[in-house]
Amino acid sequence: MDGIDIALIETDGGNAVQRGPSGFVAYDPAFRRLIEAGLEDAKSIRKRDQRPGALAAIEQELTRRHGEAVLGFL
Repeated sequence: MDGIDIALIETDGGNAVQRGPSGFVAYDPAFRRLIEAGLEDAKSIRKRDQRPGALAAIEQELTRRHGEAVLGFL
């Protein structure tokens, strides 16, 4: 939970893999704490679509950060 690992790979869909560039975008300490709190909230999930506590907001922020990381990488 320290950040986002990014890598570009090329494959033929079988065995051949060519590694490209890679990168890493660290989470700031405040966001790491938010994720940790979200893991506690997640313990109460009983149904797949439940997002107790701050989970919905954390999920949206995590998705946004991943999108930005990919755009910055490309």
